[in-house]
Amino acid sequence: MSKANKISFIISLLLSILVLVGIGCFLGLYLGTHYFKNDMQAEIGEPKIDQEEEHVAKTEANTYYVYAYDAYQTECKFVIKYNNTYFSSASVSNYSSNQLVQPSVIYWGVNSSGTVLGKQFSLTPKSGYSWGSTTSYSLTYKYVVMDDNAYNSPTTESYYTNSSSKSFTRSGNNFSYSGNLGAMSPWPPQCMLIDASSITLTADPKPNSWATTPSIASWTYGGTASTPKGKATYSGTVTYYYKKSSASSWSTTKPTTPGTYNFYCYDSGKSGYQSMTSSSSTFYIYAPNPTMTTSYAWTGSQITASTSYNSTYVNAPSGTTGTNVGSYTATFTTKSGYTFNNGSTSKTISWSITKKKLTIPSVSGSYNYDGASHSASISNMNTTYITQGGTSSATAVGSYTVTFTLKNTTNTQWSDGTTSQKSGSWSISRNPAATKPTLKDSGQYSYTGSAIAVQVNNFNSTYMSRSNYSKTAVGS
Repeated sequence: MSKANKISFIISLLLSILVLVGIGCFLGLYLGTHYFKNDMQAEIGEPKIDQEEEHVAKTEANTYYVYAYDAYQTECKFVIKYNNTYFSSASVSNYSSNQLVQPSVIYWGVNSSGTVLGKQFSLTPKSGYSWGSTTSYSLTYKYVVMDDNAYNSPTTESYYTNSSSKSFTRSGNNFSYSGNLGAMSPWPPQCMLIDASSITLTADPKPNSWATTPSIASWTYGGTASTPKGKATYSGTVTYYYKKSSASSWSTTKPTTPGTYNFYCYDSGKSGYQSMTSSSSTFYIYAPNPTMTTSYAWTGSQITASTSYNSTYVNAPSGTTGTNVGSYTATFTTKSGYTFNNGSTSKTISWSITKKKLTIPSVSGSYNYDGASHSASISNMNTTYITQGGTSSATAVGSYTVTFTLKNTTNTQWSDGTTSQKSGSWSISRNPAATKPTLKDSGQYSYTGSAIAVQVNNFNSTYMSRSNYSKTAVGS
């Protein structure tokens, strides 16, 4: 073959190869686009689906699927099946950044050893539903190898020929799987489905509120204990809790001894409604109040006021003695950890010593003169506190006054509340018992030479004297 023929042959061969390559590229592009388009239209019923979007198809009542493409080694469709009753959305994501060929495309990558390259899918609870305390779930996963039917309809579960279960861990709304799904032979799987429809949530309880604000009033030891209050608008079982402020554990037993306590109320709520727990508040069982006698009369000696208090909770008082008339203050303090109902650890009580009241002495005495000494009759005379003055005894006719003066006006007083001098009167009167004397005869006598005495009726020598009643010579 000539050199020119060889060159012509090589050129023809190269052109043929280029034509074949062009035809292959055209057919690949056409068939790939046509296949993807028909597949998405069959799955979702939409005229066009962007490969970068998440794809969702509804196949039965309340059951939804979300799926994405694996761009790691094959266009394997990975499907998450979930129940739309509880979840408002779902997604599939890949943690491995080197798998994100395009940042907005979602991948769930699996290699030929079954190692999960993208390990997470998420479910978002609908409003009104919440996760329970469960964080680990055993979920069924299914896959099929080289099955165009499954590839064209990845939500038709009857196409999946292999099934197993693995434990997925939930953190928040995210479910992840750590480990391998297991080697899949032959490789690659064309479709994989993780069944999350068994995951259910609980309905959130309806809002509740306090119809009666929880509270308990303080009270004094020995008095009537307060009744706790607190009730929800939609009430269930109401429980009251108490503890000493210094304690760590709560009790449902209401305390009875003095101290500082905390209180809160729990209402379980009516079925379908939120339970209610109040904040903690402080209340007191006050130490018993002391009492004492608060008024005393002056005696001249020291007085110790009579007190009454509970020595278990209250210290011995101060300021309970006094001697002179005046006001005094007794102070009581609680022992450590206790409080009086005035909110303080101390309480004062005023007491007093008042002036001694003395009965005003009385004076009596009314005499007829008889020449003898007479004395006034005096009652209620207390010589310890009273000085007597004036005239209390006499012989002659007249009116007399007896005086009474308080020795100590600072600490004593009269029964009428005064301290000034008091007095009383008595008297000796002329004697009205004497009768005027009269002659017993005519009073005419004959001279005899001897003394003749006149005879008189009613002469009382006690009160009377006489003269010229005896004569001798003639005369009148």
